[in-house]
Amino acid sequence: ERGCHCVIVAPVLRLPIELSKEVAVVDFDLPDAQAMKELVQLRAAALKLKVSKAETEELARACQGLTMTEANNALAKSLAEVKKFEPSRVIKEKESAIRKAGSARLCTKIVLPDQMGGNEELMDYLIMRREAFSDEARQYGLGFPKGILITGVRGCGKSLAAKMVPAIWNMPLLQVGGADIGGQHVDEGVEKLTELLKLADSIAPVCLWMDEADKLFA
Repeated sequence: ERGCHCVIVAPVLRLPIELSKEVAVVDFDLPDAQAMKELVQLRAAALKLKVSKAETEELARACQGLTMTEANNALAKSLAEVKKFEPSRVIKEKESAIRKAGSARLCTKIVLPDQMGGNEELMDYLIMRREAFSDEARQYGLGFPKGILITGVRGCGKSLAAKMVPAIWNMPLLQVGGADIGGQHVDEGVEKLTELLKLADSIAPVCLWMDEADKLFA
């Protein structure tokens, strides 16, 4: 009645049942590429560093998936270690941040096509569908590939095939195991899956590798 409001800020939503109908929930997504680009430009200007447009875009892509604080710290650590903003150093910090979150890993050990035996049909498909991510494909109205289901006995090369996809499509690989998303309670698993999809969306385009997906239904 007096125009007073209570604002609660938290990284995880934990609402008592009694308040679930009384509280308005506002979700804030992770910063997009434009926000990261502005952060890089701001830091470079403050430190009087010469960063080209191409380097700025590369650094912005490397920072995607981090919070502004994490990205700022990653840039500062890169500057302290190599005296410049190095995308590979930022990606290394992003790997650490994603690993600490617990539900996913940024996989850097990809497999090149010439390291993979067989699977010619899969390689042909990946090479053909690679063009679906181009601007020309968007103008034509061609949709993105929906996904690939790889099955087989243990040791037949399923994981190698999954690691080959980002090499052909030139994208990062976000790996998550079926057991990593589960939890003691249903809500816990749903929450982990929601956070994972938000993370994947923030660093898109990205290959999301759902390893041992059958455990999601166990």
